[in-house]
Amino acid sequence: MTESIPEAPDRKPGGEAEGDTAVATVPGTLPSDDGAAVGEGTASVAGEPASNGEPASNGEPASNGEPASDGEPVGEAGAAAAPDARPRRRLGGWRVWRWPVAAVLCLGLGTGTALALTAPPRTRLPGLHTAADGRWAFPALTLPTLPAGAPAPNSGNRYEHAADLRQLVIPAPTEAGEAGSGGGWYPVASFVQRFTTGSNRQKLATMLAEDGVRHIAARRWTTPDGTRTEVYLLGFRSEDSGSQADADLEGVSFSPPGITDLQLDAPDPQFTVPGVTTYSRPAGDGKPASLVGKLENGDIEVVVTMSNPHSIPRIPMEQTLTLENELLQ
Repeated sequence: MTESIPEAPDRKPGGEAEGDTAVATVPGTLPSDDGAAVGEGTASVAGEPASNGEPASNGEPASNGEPASDGEPVGEAGAAAAPDARPRRRLGGWRVWRWPVAAVLCLGLGTGTALALTAPPRTRLPGLHTAADGRWAFPALTLPTLPAGAPAPNSGNRYEHAADLRQLVIPAPTEAGEAGSGGGWYPVASFVQRFTTGSNRQKLATMLAEDGVRHIAARRWTTPDGTRTEVYLLGFRSEDSGSQADADLEGVSFSPPGITDLQLDAPDPQFTVPGVTTYSRPAGDGKPASLVGKLENGDIEVVVTMSNPHSIPRIPMEQTLTLENELLQ
């Protein structure tokens, strides 16, 4: 391309050229209509700002002191992206600890829930209360202290009790309150007098003497529903004499006072205590309902009687015999 240089304007005496601005062209540029060179490598002369007040095209700050463009350098190859100056979030520590913390929280929640369910009594938990079925609330059973050197009743080949017979009588239930006796010895003659009449008295007295009865312990109580309960433990010389007495009682008319028509009950398949025999009669003819149960436990014969003006549920009798049998074990 041929370089063209415009003719020099007429100068005034002061050396200043006519016109506002002198424009110098460089190779490869063409002058514009307003006297400024356009194209590649264009530059303004005499330190004047660009014609439109925008930053210079070479990326240098404009003459008014404001940064060029948006503060990003501009070159022939285009604008380069500035690195991200925001601080990075450091999550390494939390990522390491979040699962152990979650496990500890779950463990604490599970432990708290378990304690909340197991600490209170079952009957106080919603939905777990057991409907009353007629059972009595007995105190905790306590085994008596054996004499020094005496064996336990279920040790060895002989099933005999060395403990004080009075301490082996089941305690009265809490429902009885003050209506329960403390228990103690009961004379053999009084037992015969209470449970037999007429000629049966002599028969029972002779049988007990021959079988070797040593003494009788007893306790009685009355519950708020009017049921009167009496528990008798008859202690014999040995396990053999106790077994003989259990069989002999089957042949004696044996019943509570005023009751002469007790009937033998059929075995209850739900009653798990072995060797239990029960007799009963319903209320009527001016007589109360009566229930008599007996069982043998080694050298001890257990007799339990219940009476009520109206009726007697079976569950209290089975409960009483079961707990007495456990205490004698």
